Amino acid sequence: MRLLCSCFPFADHDEEDQLPASRPVEKPPAETPSPHDSTSSQTQSLLKWIPPTLPPQTASALLNELAKPISEADEDGFIYMFWVTPADAASPKGGAPPPGEIASALLPSPNGKSRRASDAQNQNQTQTQNQYFTGSNPGTIRLKIGRTSNVQRRLNEWTRQCSHNLTLIRYYPYTPNSVSSPPGNGSQAKKVPHVHRVERLIHIELGDKRVKGLGPCKDCGKEHREWFEVAAKKEELRKVDECIRRWVDWAEKHK
Repeated sequence: MRLLCSCFPFADHDEEDQLPASRPVEKPPAETPSPHDSTSSQTQSLLKWIPPTLPPQTASALLNELAKPISEADEDGFIYMFWVTPADAASPKGGAPPPGEIASALLPSPNGKSRRASDAQNQNQTQTQNQYFTGSNPGTIRLKIGRTSNVQRRLNEWTRQCSHNLTLIRYYPYTPNSVSSPPGNGSQAKKVPHVHRVERLIHIELGDKRVKGLGPCKDCGKEHREWFEVAAKKEELRKVDECIRRWVDWAEKHK
């Protein structure tokens, strides 16, 4: 802890009274902010965006990314969260993608309100969801999280290039019709500012959930670096949703 007296030069009134009359009393020099104080203040401001529960290495990487200037070439766009399931006929449900209503039910409805449904309906819905959970580990779900300027076009491109199904769970900025009508060509939907930076921040925070070691895709030849795997629980998916929302909010405040 810094001692107050090392930063603020207070005058000692007893000594001041003993100075000769012919000697002017010197005023303490005006304090100027030090570079250290400025850096510390900036760091504290940035830390407000970083959950305290993250590992130190992740928090440090986020701080470094936040401290970088935003490129003027960074574009506006959308952040998407897709559910990745195999298209293999031998996979659960015969390779059919999960329906949109099943995917959208994985996350809370708008305003955090629970959907009204009977216990039987909720149980049936959960059982149906479980049949599609196809992460590399039992009881997990695989997500593809990235950026695009056109959500519908990205879905179409994926269909042509890879042997996995993508089902849209949500895109951001989130609106109530995020699943029923993903933005396509000519869409006037609101976009995320600095979408490249936002994607980077999301990927850093979710780094420990990234799927690794898959190698190049047998269909498109690329290594899928946007795949993440989490426990197939609403609470875990809610955390991913909160992460994305928070960095989208950061971008909105740094237009």
